[in-house]
Amino acid sequence: MESTAQLRWTGSVRLKQTVTVGREGDLVVGINPIDKRVSRHAATITAVERGWSILPTNRNGVTLYPWAQPSYTVSTLETIVWPRVGVRIMGDGGLEHWVLLEDDEAYTKGAARHTTGLTEIAQPIRPLTQAQKEAVRDVFFDLLAWPPRPAESRVLALKQVAPLLERSPSAVRQRLLDVRKRAEELGLARKVVDLTDPEYIYAVVKAGLIEPTQADLRRPLR
Repeated sequence: MESTAQLRWTGSVRLKQTVTVGREGDLVVGINPIDKRVSRHAATITAVERGWSILPTNRNGVTLYPWAQPSYTVSTLETIVWPRVGVRIMGDGGLEHWVLLEDDEAYTKGAARHTTGLTEIAQPIRPLTQAQKEAVRDVFFDLLAWPPRPAESRVLALKQVAPLLERSPSAVRQRLLDVRKRAEELGLARKVVDLTDPEYIYAVVKAGLIEPTQADLRRPLR
């Protein structure tokens, strides 16, 4: 069952514009319903030339969820370049408070390539086929969702995806094997055995082989 989300505000920020987030911030979170575990000033976010500068000051922490990448908690000033970044302000365990940052322009200009950590390669990266992308999007549906869905994230089994693609499980498996091989060509550090392990998906997303689309959006962002 998909969780209920409410979109409080949406808008644009200018380069070098700073927005404070919290119960008494420019962007108010944690007041409807009231969540006293959220600090009055929980984070300061600035639009910089390459991505976002995020200063966490929330007493219960701030966790970043880059789209289709592992989440991580920040305790000091962090600058991140990524097309979509979920900033989760931690508070009461039964509530979720999010700031969703989108910067497709900086990403498509290639700024994100500076943060991938992938091995530099001389040859242009071969794109994935449409069939390979479809297999990835169906198996890792929740991983590619926007906003992030940490409480509901799951990976579908190949036998579940096969009917959706009107292919056999072995055909889906071959598509994912080819995607994993591409990740290994890009310098995937850890040997991944299970095709439902998202480690190799993180690598191909970092390389720009799978990009955000409107299909990733969940209500109420549509």
